[in-house]
Amino acid sequence: GVMQSHNVWIRAGENANRDFGTSDGDIAYNCLPLYNSAAWVANIYRALVAGIPCAIDDHFSVHAFWDRIRFYGATQTMTLGAMHMFLWNEPPRADDADNPLRMANMVPMPERLLRPFCERFGIEGITQGFGQSEIMLMLSRKDTPRKQWKPNALGELSQGVELRMLKDDGSAAGPGEVGEFCVKETSPHTIFNGYFDNPRANEAAFAGGWYHTGDLGIRDADGDYFFVDRKKDVIRYKGRNVASLQVESVAMQHPAVQTAAVYGVPSQELDSEHEIKLDAVPRPGAQISAEELARFINANAPYFCVPRYIEFVSELPYTPTNKVQKYKLRERGVTPQSWDRVAAGFKLER
Repeated sequence: GVMQSHNVWIRAGENANRDFGTSDGDIAYNCLPLYNSAAWVANIYRALVAGIPCAIDDHFSVHAFWDRIRFYGATQTMTLGAMHMFLWNEPPRADDADNPLRMANMVPMPERLLRPFCERFGIEGITQGFGQSEIMLMLSRKDTPRKQWKPNALGELSQGVELRMLKDDGSAAGPGEVGEFCVKETSPHTIFNGYFDNPRANEAAFAGGWYHTGDLGIRDADGDYFFVDRKKDVIRYKGRNVASLQVESVAMQHPAVQTAAVYGVPSQELDSEHEIKLDAVPRPGAQISAEELARFINANAPYFCVPRYIEFVSELPYTPTNKVQKYKLRERGVTPQSWDRVAAGFKLER
């Protein structure tokens, strides 16, 4: 378990309210499960810190979401994972923008939808935070139809922490180089106090005096930070580290793809390597073949990002907070329904 001090939660609430621009007249709305720290950081505890009301529903409903927002008069909320994509994929209605919601924290929100989502639903802006239970909010950004961050940038550093991008050997990653997000508090009790009764995990997590998040990213020459992938989700393919998020983002740019998940499956050539597999959920009524999707990825990403296997599925497995359960996909692996690029004789264009 993650041990947190009271001050960690106060800092998290203050940072979140700063992003939301919270004032006395705001009302927060929560439909996230209460065992998830995001529900408390971005909705409930944030409201307590600011002294504003927080309306709580026991579950998320794509069909009732906007009616609940109107019922409570909610001006702020947070959605996670696919929740806001479910809202976006609902048929447009004439009263979409007829709601009191002013600011929403929606993680992750595709860059292409930031402005259209705000305009369709009449929202002033969308905030996005990057962090985890151990450190709460590390980086955050706020986008409005008038002002947006650099595409996929994570935003500015939260108060109370120092951040470095470190390589596996502990040296600093230079601009444009992939490194691990490593954090140190700048004042006492601004990140967690360690894992309960687990000294071995604590020693590994705080190697060199920095907390190692397990997230990989890049800091560019302008000082902006970008997420690459979770260390455990990086696919080792023919001597390269391929970020699953990179392949997923390209695949989901295809108009026939609603959502996608990319993960590694064992390679038959080397035990230390993986093949890339993509599971995609087509949009309702859309027609697309695996070869067409492979060619689309080949045209819009480096050739080594083209999956060896592609499979169309009716749905992906999600956690209660709408994050894809990739371990279940890895357990299922390649099936008879999987299209095999090599077996199909598909020629990569380099």
